[in-house]
Amino acid sequence: MSAARTERRTPRIAAEFCPRSRTCSCTTSPALHDGRTSDIVTAIKAHGGEATRVVNNFNGVSTAPDAGSNLSVAESQNLVYFLRSLLAGCTMRRSNPTGASRPRLRNNVDVIEEEAIALLGGQRIGGTEPATWADLGCGGGTFTLALAALLPAGSVIHAMDRNASALRHIPREHAGISIVTHVGDFASPPWPFSALDGVLLANSLHYVRDQLAFIRACAPVMNHPHSFLIVEYDTDSANRWVPYPLSRTTLGRLSSDAGLSSIAFLGSQPSRYQRSEMYAARICSVP
Repeated sequence: MSAARTERRTPRIAAEFCPRSRTCSCTTSPALHDGRTSDIVTAIKAHGGEATRVVNNFNGVSTAPDAGSNLSVAESQNLVYFLRSLLAGCTMRRSNPTGASRPRLRNNVDVIEEEAIALLGGQRIGGTEPATWADLGCGGGTFTLALAALLPAGSVIHAMDRNASALRHIPREHAGISIVTHVGDFASPPWPFSALDGVLLANSLHYVRDQLAFIRACAPVMNHPHSFLIVEYDTDSANRWVPYPLSRTTLGRLSSDAGLSSIAFLGSQPSRYQRSEMYAARICSVP
């Protein structure tokens, strides 16, 4: 499956994409569930067992007679991207007596980008000279844009994912950084780029079975010194969506086995979709 960036989501996602749903035009009606609420999460919960069937279909866990309606991981991920594209342009329903243009409602992409920047440490990466990075398994580009906000002006990011529809959500430029998208399986080098100063693997390394071999395979296409930015769940319990997990302890062991010189944990935050929290770490090569 695609090493998609975004976490596995449930139908609650509609409200998380637009947390101000009570005042936002992204809902087709100002009142949901027969006029009893304008909050989409409340409306979903009010449908009881009917909503449970939808949730199970989305998560691919429904049993007979509903098993035929289960979405695959790729299908549910595409649904996430579709919902994001619908809600990205929503505007506030706010009184406007002056006639001035209505303020834009920040969509969930912006909110997640800000969270991603904080998770990556929120500090400038590298010096003042432009750098070349790859975001492998970039999905819809949440962490691609966060990385762009932290790199020196004039830098380039190569964003790679198997999901072509996800890549279409990534702009060609962000915060003065050029972004080049590539359709392909990041776990199967060679890649159509090289001379990298760094590699970002955000919620994607847990799709790679032999992680040590993969990290070592990156070395020939990276400059020296170089670094990795890793975002993962702090767990070693595998599941359908995180088949080869990396806790902080496991990542530290991987770094040592790969002969990398240092590891610094940059930040963490609770996950909306996993019991374990998400963390970010930077691993540097030997000087």
